[in-house]
Amino acid sequence: VVIAPREPYTKEERSLVRRFVEKGGRLLLINDPTRSQHTNTLAEEFGLSFQPGFLYNQVDYDLNHRNIFVRDFFADPVTQGLSEVAFYTAGAIRSAGPALAFTDGNTFSTIVEGLEPFYPLAKAAQDNVLAVGDLTFMVPPQDSIKDNTV
Repeated sequence: VVIAPREPYTKEERSLVRRFVEKGGRLLLINDPTRSQHTNTLAEEFGLSFQPGFLYNQVDYDLNHRNIFVRDFFADPVTQGLSEVAFYTAGAIRSAGPALAFTDGNTFSTIVEGLEPFYPLAKAAQDNVLAVGDLTFMVPPQDSIKDNTV
């Protein structure tokens, strides 16, 4: 599990993680646009990129336009049982692999343009690497909103 590292990954560290994943290990990458962007120094090894800026929706949100709802999911074991997740200060992810959740047409990015819909949850081309563009949806009290516990 890698959560918003404060320092960039070195070449040696990236190589160790890559070998771990190639041997069947699972990697969870979590980033938040309000924190450092050093996650990409590792994520890019797997064809993933956490985009700068946060996602917002001024039509449908939870108390604040940065607290977006995601209701559209691609079929995957990770998304099984989800109908609605609330992300808080989420960012978009670009991936060479499958996107797992995508935003509606009323969701925008503060920085990235022209990527509608945005993907706050995605896998790398390797099925055992998962990227999540928000940290705060997993911590109390946000973890108990909608299907966030799932």
